[in-house]
Amino acid sequence: MDLVHGEILDSASLSAARLIILDADNEPRVVQFYRRLGYQESLWAEAQARKGIGSKSVAAAATVKMIRDILA
Repeated sequence: MDLVHGEILDSASLSAARLIILDADNEPRVVQFYRRLGYQESLWAEAQARKGIGSKSVAAAATVKMIRDILA
């Protein structure tokens, strides 16, 4: 993660990135790891996933979409 963040946040490199988006394994320890790095669960992605679900028996998603705004 240091390499990824360094490439985006390093002032010497030219990057037009504003958001870093990733799919984290849907496990509490994995989600917590990314939270400590400044990521948040994407509320928009969660709402979109709920809209697409029409069955009564819904399995937990395998991943959680997380974002980090590097300008925040």
